[in-house]
Amino acid sequence: SIPSQVLRIDDSAFFCCKKLQKIEFEPDSQLQSIGNNVFFSCSLTSLSIPSSVCELAEEWCAGKLRLNRVNVMPNNKRYKNHGDDLVIGKSDIKSDNFDVLVFASRNIKTVTIPSFIKFISPHAFDQSSLKKVVISSHVVKIGKYAFHNCNKLQCVEFSGDSKLRIIDSLSFSGASIEAISLPKKVEQICDNAFYGCRKLRRIDIPQNSELKIIGKHAFANSKIDSIYIPRHVFRIEDFALHNMGLRMIEIDENAHLDL
Repeated sequence: SIPSQVLRIDDSAFFCCKKLQKIEFEPDSQLQSIGNNVFFSCSLTSLSIPSSVCELAEEWCAGKLRLNRVNVMPNNKRYKNHGDDLVIGKSDIKSDNFDVLVFASRNIKTVTIPSFIKFISPHAFDQSSLKKVVISSHVVKIGKYAFHNCNKLQCVEFSGDSKLRIIDSLSFSGASIEAISLPKKVEQICDNAFYGCRKLRRIDIPQNSELKIIGKHAFANSKIDSIYIPRHVFRIEDFALHNMGLRMIEIDENAHLDL
């Protein structure tokens, strides 16, 4: 039970408390922030976030969690529930727009990202039971570890008019996807973005792709056997294509690579 006068739960406060099953906040809780890795390897299956909370750290829900329900209390100015499985938030607390997907229930199976979401937070679906995700057109960034080790995730679909720009580090690492079509506006695939996707056999990159940078180990340890490098790519980082069993690399004749 957390007393009402507690303002912060700092990084790793309950780290590896493997028998911790329940946390209660007093009704008049003044809690303002929850830090990184706070619930890492706890046994919590549900959690209520007080109305006073205005900051959830980037990695607040990192690690193998059992959280199947996160309930945001009424009148919270920055976060709220969207349906039974999602928590959404504001990138700017002064704005009226809830444009961030903050958290998804770890037992979620399928999801269509709401059309008003622009950012998928780090660890949002980390190690969940997700099998299929449809990413709406307004998402511009997929955060670090967003779909990390979703070992049941087989289908990732992007809207035809996707505005996605950045696939951040380890976003899909360890997922079970077999094929993915990259939206043309993606500019950066960051380090380890698809690292260890051992079932990934095909990545479709359009000829009019705006891709510029492929990060370290971006596709390493996958089964991709051919890849197209579009004209705007100017840097492929070390080991980006390591241990893939590549048979063919097609590089656009107008590309100016800095290898």
